[in-house]
Order: sequence, then C-alpha cells, then structure tokens
Amino acid sequence: MSQDHEKGHLDDAPGQNKEYSIVINGVQVVVDQHKLCYKDILQLQNLPYDANNPYIVKYDRGHGNAEGSMDPSDCIPIKDGMVFNVTPTNKS
Repeated sequence: MSQDHEKGHLDDAPGQNKEYSIVINGVQVVVDQHKLCYKDILQLQNLPYDANNPYIVKYDRGHGNAEGSMDPSDCIPIKDGMVFNVTPTNKS
C-alpha cells in the first residue's frame, strides 16, 4: 500500500477533520477545533483580550446539554449547535 493511499485513508477516518457549527452572539461560525478556549471565542468575534476589561462568555447546548460561563483560563469541548454569548463587563 502506498503512503499516499494510507494518508488519504487516515484523512477519511471518522472524527478526523470534523467541523462544528456554533453560534456566537447570534452569528453562525464554523470551526474545526475539538476544543475552544475563552480567547478563541473572543478572536472569532474580533474582540481584543484585555485582562483589565474582561468579557463575560456564556455558553449553552454543550455536551450533555451543558451550560455555563467561561473564565479567561477556560477551554471547553465543542459540539455542533453550541451557542455562545459574549458581553463586555463594563469594568474599568
């Protein structure tokens, strides 16, 4: 078996190259990461990370229908249909 064929076979394996459709602040976004971190969510919304003025990041429809909020150090597993809401804390 050639390496090209083996590589192609690996690329087609279940769970490989999976894309996830999520919603952030009402906008559908497609990502290919199995996990997203707090900073990733901000980047997907073109929001700057600033430790002095953090954002509130809440999520819903996670694994096991989980919901909650993320701290700046958090990373969570992603699934299709997850919903994220990002709002400024208005702290200065």
